[in-house]
Amino acid sequence: MAQSNAHNLVEYKAGRMVLLGKMVEPDDRKGLLFVRRSADDNQLHIHWMDRRSGSVELDIVATPGVLEFRRIDQCKTGRVYVLKYTRSTQRYFFWMQELQADGDALFCQRVNELIASGERQRDEIAAAEGDMDTDADHTTARRGFGGSENPQILEEMLVETQATWLPANRSLNHWQTGDAMEEPPLPFADPDANTDTDTDTYTSESGIQTFDLAAVLRLHGAEAVDKVLSCPSRREKLMAQLPKDHEAMDEQSDILEHLHSAQFYESLSSFSVGLHSGALRKSLEPLLQSDDNREALNAAQVGDVERFLRELERNDGDYGGPTD
Repeated sequence: MAQSNAHNLVEYKAGRMVLLGKMVEPDDRKGLLFVRRSADDNQLHIHWMDRRSGSVELDIVATPGVLEFRRIDQCKTGRVYVLKYTRSTQRYFFWMQELQADGDALFCQRVNELIASGERQRDEIAAAEGDMDTDADHTTARRGFGGSENPQILEEMLVETQATWLPANRSLNHWQTGDAMEEPPLPFADPDANTDTDTDTYTSESGIQTFDLAAVLRLHGAEAVDKVLSCPSRREKLMAQLPKDHEAMDEQSDILEHLHSAQFYESLSSFSVGLHSGALRKSLEPLLQSDDNREALNAAQVGDVERFLRELERNDGDYGGPTD
């Protein structure tokens, strides 16, 4: 069920794009990019929602000083923006679906203002309460959590923003209608991929390319999934991982339903980020205890997702492909 937009501080119709290798390719689904403050952690979160299904696929904490939102000027076939981390390789690409481009720049400005406001508002509140802590470690910790200690302060200071971007006559149903939108932009080369030198800003220090497994599966995984499901032993292994609260009438359909769910894509995307960071080896060790999986664990430790997957596939008893 789609979320209510009653607490969105800013929102804009936008689709996703994904980075595959050194090319950025469009996802043609209708989407909504919005910012809201979470009642759970009192932080600002940036979300992307599929307007047709109402499924929210992205949940990004808008930590001040860590994220920035800007236009990709190198794309000439569409209005493309990127939300990127300033201290890592992780990026999220979006193509604007509002028919009129007039609001793109203002939306971009508002998003950046909201990201920056988390730190500013906490410092202003602390100053007003006479509680400005000069300890560096404590200040860093506070800034990492962002947001306001008073749930109402940020909303009150952003009334103008909310009024601008949330017209009273627009309910969530507006975003779910079959309204016209721009055509998706053509695939284009990653503007941050340096093809002339050995330095690439958006690869790891070892030169390992990063990519989102969820995006790869969605756009190019149909053939691979069909191949996996055609093997009875692999179907059996997958079925063993599904919830046991119901009996599957059709194993293949049941597996596909889970593979195509927003929850699975979100989890896979988060797994990709963790794997690229090299932080998952300890978590994976209990699952990959065999000596045959040593190379897979080594690949996970350095964030080499492609080598990690190849090693797992090579060690699969059902694998009949090349071993090099």
